[in-house]
Amino acid sequence: PLTLRPEGTAGAARAYVEHKVHNSQPVTKWYYIGPMFRAERPQKGRYRQFYQAGAEIYGDKGPAADAEMIDTLVGFLNAIGVSSPEVLVNSIGGSETRAKYRDAIVAALEPKKASLSDDSQKRLSTNPLRILDSKDPRDKEAVAQLPSLVDFLSDDDRAHFDALRRHLDALKTPYR
Repeated sequence: PLTLRPEGTAGAARAYVEHKVHNSQPVTKWYYIGPMFRAERPQKGRYRQFYQAGAEIYGDKGPAADAEMIDTLVGFLNAIGVSSPEVLVNSIGGSETRAKYRDAIVAALEPKKASLSDDSQKRLSTNPLRILDSKDPRDKEAVAQLPSLVDFLSDDDRAHFDALRRHLDALKTPYR
Protein backbone atom coordinates (compact mmCIF):
# COMPACT_ATOMS: atom_id res chain seq x y z
CA PRO A 1 0.00 0.00 0.00
CA LEU A 2 0.95 3.60 -0.58
CA THR A 3 0.26 6.28 2.00
CA LEU A 4 0.58 10.01 1.35
CA ARG A 5 1.25 11.99 4.53
CA PRO A 6 -1.31 14.72 5.26
CA GLU A 7 0.83 16.15 8.09
CA GLY A 8 3.81 15.23 10.28
CA THR A 9 2.54 15.25 13.86
CA ALA A 10 0.65 11.95 13.68
CA GLY A 11 3.65 10.02 12.36
CA ALA A 12 5.97 11.49 14.95
CA ALA A 13 3.49 10.75 17.77
CA ARG A 14 3.00 7.19 16.51
CA ALA A 15 6.76 6.57 16.44
CA TYR A 16 7.13 8.07 19.94
CA VAL A 17 4.45 5.75 21.35
CA GLU A 18 5.25 2.58 19.36
CA HIS A 19 8.94 2.71 20.27
CA LYS A 20 8.23 3.62 23.92
CA VAL A 21 10.63 6.56 23.73
CA HIS A 22 9.19 7.93 26.99
CA ASN A 23 10.84 5.00 28.85
CA SER A 24 14.34 6.13 27.89
CA GLN A 25 13.78 9.86 27.38
CA PRO A 26 11.10 11.45 29.60
CA VAL A 27 11.36 14.68 27.57
CA THR A 28 12.28 14.46 23.91
CA LYS A 29 12.26 16.87 20.97
CA TRP A 30 11.37 15.85 17.44
CA TYR A 31 11.26 17.57 14.07
CA TYR A 32 10.21 16.63 10.57
CA ILE A 33 10.58 18.13 7.12
CA GLY A 34 9.15 16.72 3.95
CA PRO A 35 6.43 16.48 1.36
CA MET A 36 2.82 16.31 2.55
CA PHE A 37 -0.35 15.79 0.55
CA ARG A 38 -3.90 17.15 0.68
CA ALA A 39 -7.11 15.23 -0.04
CA GLU A 40 -8.43 14.62 -3.55
CA ARG A 41 -9.84 18.12 -4.06
CA PRO A 42 -7.72 20.76 -2.34
CA GLN A 43 -9.26 24.16 -1.65
CA LYS A 44 -8.76 26.90 -4.22
CA GLY A 45 -5.24 28.31 -4.11
CA ARG A 46 -3.75 25.26 -2.36
CA TYR A 47 -1.49 22.66 -3.91
CA ARG A 48 -2.11 18.94 -3.63
CA GLN A 49 1.52 18.41 -2.64
CA PHE A 50 3.36 20.81 -0.34
CA TYR A 51 6.36 20.78 1.98
CA GLN A 52 6.02 21.20 5.72
CA ALA A 53 8.44 21.47 8.60
CA GLY A 54 7.29 20.88 12.13
CA ALA A 55 8.59 20.29 15.63
CA GLU A 56 7.23 18.52 18.70
CA ILE A 57 8.23 18.33 22.35
CA TYR A 58 6.97 15.20 24.11
CA GLY A 59 6.91 14.85 27.89
CA ASP A 60 6.74 18.54 28.85
CA LYS A 61 3.44 20.38 28.63
CA GLY A 62 4.70 23.37 30.56
CA PRO A 63 4.90 26.99 29.44
CA ALA A 64 8.69 26.88 29.12
CA ALA A 65 8.38 24.24 26.37
CA ASP A 66 5.80 26.39 24.58
CA ALA A 67 8.10 29.42 24.82
CA GLU A 68 11.04 27.37 23.53
CA MET A 69 9.06 26.31 20.46
CA ILE A 70 7.96 29.88 19.71
CA ASP A 71 11.49 31.22 20.21
CA THR A 72 12.90 28.49 17.95
CA LEU A 73 10.45 29.40 15.19
CA VAL A 74 11.30 33.11 15.48
CA GLY A 75 15.01 32.22 15.31
CA PHE A 76 14.39 30.09 12.21
CA LEU A 77 12.44 32.87 10.50
CA ASN A 78 15.21 35.36 11.28
CA ALA A 79 17.82 32.92 9.92
CA ILE A 80 16.04 32.63 6.56
CA GLY A 81 15.74 36.39 6.23
CA VAL A 82 12.36 37.21 7.73
CA SER A 83 13.21 40.18 9.88
CA SER A 84 10.94 41.10 12.78
CA PRO A 85 8.19 38.52 12.27
CA GLU A 86 4.95 39.45 14.01
CA VAL A 87 4.30 36.88 16.76
CA LEU A 88 0.74 36.81 18.08
CA VAL A 89 0.34 34.84 21.31
CA ASN A 90 -3.00 33.56 22.54
CA SER A 91 -4.44 30.72 24.60
CA ILE A 92 -7.27 28.32 23.87
CA GLY A 93 -7.24 27.15 27.49
CA GLY A 94 -8.34 23.74 28.70
CA SER A 95 -11.69 21.99 28.40
CA GLU A 96 -13.23 24.00 31.27
CA THR A 97 -12.25 27.30 29.67
CA ARG A 98 -13.47 26.26 26.22
CA ALA A 99 -16.82 25.09 27.64
CA LYS A 100 -17.36 28.46 29.36
CA TYR A 101 -16.37 30.30 26.17
CA ARG A 102 -18.66 28.12 24.06
CA ASP A 103 -21.58 29.02 26.35
CA ALA A 104 -20.67 32.72 26.10
CA ILE A 105 -20.56 32.56 22.29
CA VAL A 106 -23.97 30.90 22.14
CA ALA A 107 -25.43 33.47 24.55
CA ALA A 108 -23.97 36.36 22.54
CA LEU A 109 -24.92 35.04 19.07
CA GLU A 110 -28.34 33.52 19.79
CA PRO A 111 -30.10 36.94 19.66
CA LYS A 112 -28.35 37.61 16.30
CA LYS A 113 -29.01 34.16 14.83
CA ALA A 114 -31.16 35.46 11.96
CA SER A 115 -28.33 37.72 10.75
CA LEU A 116 -25.78 34.88 10.59
CA SER A 117 -25.04 32.80 7.47
CA ASP A 118 -26.99 29.57 7.03
CA ASP A 119 -23.93 27.50 7.97
CA SER A 120 -23.36 29.49 11.14
CA GLN A 121 -27.01 29.27 12.13
CA LYS A 122 -26.63 25.47 12.06
CA ARG A 123 -23.27 25.60 13.83
CA LEU A 124 -24.72 27.68 16.66
CA SER A 125 -26.34 24.52 18.04
CA THR A 126 -23.76 21.96 16.90
CA ASN A 127 -20.29 23.54 17.05
CA PRO A 128 -20.38 27.30 17.74
CA LEU A 129 -16.58 27.66 17.87
CA ARG A 130 -16.50 26.96 14.09
CA ILE A 131 -18.38 30.24 13.58
CA LEU A 132 -15.15 32.02 14.59
CA ASP A 133 -13.50 30.72 11.37
CA SER A 134 -16.30 31.74 9.01
CA LYS A 135 -15.34 33.87 6.02
CA ASP A 136 -18.91 35.14 5.50
CA PRO A 137 -19.01 38.95 6.06
CA ARG A 138 -22.18 38.65 8.16
CA ASP A 139 -20.48 36.21 10.49
CA LYS A 140 -17.27 38.24 10.63
CA GLU A 141 -19.25 41.26 11.81
CA ALA A 142 -20.97 39.24 14.55
CA VAL A 143 -17.71 37.58 15.66
CA ALA A 144 -15.89 40.93 15.89
CA GLN A 145 -18.19 41.89 18.77
CA LEU A 146 -17.66 38.69 20.78
CA PRO A 147 -15.66 38.66 24.02
CA SER A 148 -12.13 37.25 23.89
CA LEU A 149 -11.48 33.67 24.97
CA VAL A 150 -8.65 34.98 27.17
CA ASP A 151 -11.31 36.65 29.34
CA PHE A 152 -12.63 33.17 30.25
CA LEU A 153 -9.36 31.45 31.19
CA SER A 154 -9.50 29.27 34.31
CA ASP A 155 -6.97 30.01 37.06
CA ASP A 156 -4.68 27.20 35.84
CA ASP A 157 -4.97 28.30 32.22
CA ARG A 158 -4.30 31.94 33.19
CA ALA A 159 -1.20 30.87 35.18
CA HIS A 160 0.09 28.89 32.17
CA PHE A 161 -0.50 31.81 29.79
CA ASP A 162 1.14 34.32 32.14
CA ALA A 163 4.14 32.01 32.61
CA LEU A 164 4.47 31.58 28.83
CA ARG A 165 4.69 35.33 28.42
CA ARG A 166 7.27 35.60 31.23
CA HIS A 167 9.39 32.95 29.50
CA LEU A 168 9.13 34.76 26.16
CA ASP A 169 10.16 37.98 27.90
CA ALA A 170 13.16 36.20 29.46
CA LEU A 171 14.15 34.88 26.02
CA LYS A 172 13.69 38.40 24.60
CA THR A 173 11.30 36.97 22.01
CA PRO A 174 9.09 39.79 20.72
CA TYR A 175 5.36 39.02 20.72
CA ARG A 176 1.98 40.64 20.96
